[in-house]
Amino acid sequence: MRKNFGAKTWLYPMPVLIIGTYDEDGTPDAMNAAWGGIYDTNQIMICIDGGHKTAENIRKTGAFTVSFGTAKTVISCDYVGIVSANDVPDKLARAGFHATRSERINAPIIDELPMTVECRLIKFNEDGVCIGEIVNISADESILDENGKIDVKKLNPVIYDSVSHAYLSLGERVGQAFSDGKKLKYRSITMSSFENLRIVDNFYQTSLYFPMPTVIISTLCEDGTTNLGPYSLVQPYYVAGKDYYAMLLCCRNSSNTAQNILRNGKCTLNFIDDKPSNFKEAVKLSWPGDKPEEKMPKCNFKLEKSLLEEETGELRPMVLTDAIQAIECTWMRELDGADKDLAGELNGYEPPYHDFNGITSKFGAHFILRVDKILMKKKYADAIINGVRAKDFPPLPVDYGYRDSKNFWFHRKTRMRTELLQMRQASLESVRYAADRADDTVKFTDEALMNILGVPRVFLSVVLKGCVSWAKENCVELITEEHMKIINDKRSKEKNKK
Repeated sequence: MRKNFGAKTWLYPMPVLIIGTYDEDGTPDAMNAAWGGIYDTNQIMICIDGGHKTAENIRKTGAFTVSFGTAKTVISCDYVGIVSANDVPDKLARAGFHATRSERINAPIIDELPMTVECRLIKFNEDGVCIGEIVNISADESILDENGKIDVKKLNPVIYDSVSHAYLSLGERVGQAFSDGKKLKYRSITMSSFENLRIVDNFYQTSLYFPMPTVIISTLCEDGTTNLGPYSLVQPYYVAGKDYYAMLLCCRNSSNTAQNILRNGKCTLNFIDDKPSNFKEAVKLSWPGDKPEEKMPKCNFKLEKSLLEEETGELRPMVLTDAIQAIECTWMRELDGADKDLAGELNGYEPPYHDFNGITSKFGAHFILRVDKILMKKKYADAIINGVRAKDFPPLPVDYGYRDSKNFWFHRKTRMRTELLQMRQASLESVRYAADRADDTVKFTDEALMNILGVPRVFLSVVLKGCVSWAKENCVELITEEHMKIINDKRSKEKNKK
């Protein structure tokens, strides 16, 4: 239910504008006005009755200032609104105000009012509408924030309630103009169930819940000792189709890890389990700027000699005994022209930068790491060779990074679940058609081809070529069902050793 009040001059909020002018003798004057606001891009409008001394002054001088009443000066601001300079010529002084002449226009700036709009008269209409050009806005430094902008809380302007004839302070900040409404704008267009989250630096942890591994990377320092650093931006890079496999590491180029890789190109990726004590140790190693000689003596992780070093005699980073699995790697520095990237710059590298390998930005680096060896604790290696069950998966943590200015967050392993792969089988005739054209000398029995009816069509040619390659390596001209079982078992070599 609404109540009707009829035609009223009620508007919320209404400003408390203090209009400053000089009279013909140069005496400063001020009046309180509420009916005013922005008229155009660089223009302001004030409604002033023609009988006011202020209206006369503006017409004669062609200039005026507009200041904003504040909570601190509310008594003085009200005084200049109820007393006319026609009756009290020195009313500005009686209000306790002091004036300084503007450097740009012939009008006073009231010292006690910290924000002032300086205006040059454009026109004064017969109906009392005064329009001025804004030539400058000045503000006392006491109301500026740390970025040099006007802080409305420090200004503390008052507004006029035309219903109760009261002055009110502004309330708390409740939103952001030209931004908050976008939530409804985009929702009404797309009807999306998602929020459009602003992307900021380090978006993988500031703007996403991005699941990552927890990896302790061991590298060789200049003195031959091993340094450890925890990382999460580590992932497979080359997984098939090349003459080697590779991982990708993204890191800060001034870190001990990056500097050591730039020097000697060797590292080991150690995957720890989800024991809280191990994650706590990883976080302890993560503080930027700590030198190896400072943090390594306090490190509780146990280390052992690299298998590569035992086999080749080449000095390698030590491996974490506490790790479930470890990948011994070598940086492929020749890729993307990164072979000229050198260690030594700790305050940022200057361009040019590489696209995907080596120094990729002023403070960033990406390293394509060739997989030399995969080391794994026996329990988990046996499971991969013989077939993994739910209980065989290692307790690897899921890391969500440095999220809230004080904590690293990780999730411990819970029970593994399976979901059967949906199979689509091709006809034997279609697979036979492709198989007969895969090679001139190597052929397949129907029983052999029955094993690959479920291979997606886009992969069939690759699978057939792989079978042919195996057959030629093993001097087989007719591939049978038994042969296909051997080919399909990628771990047959390990099983044959037992």
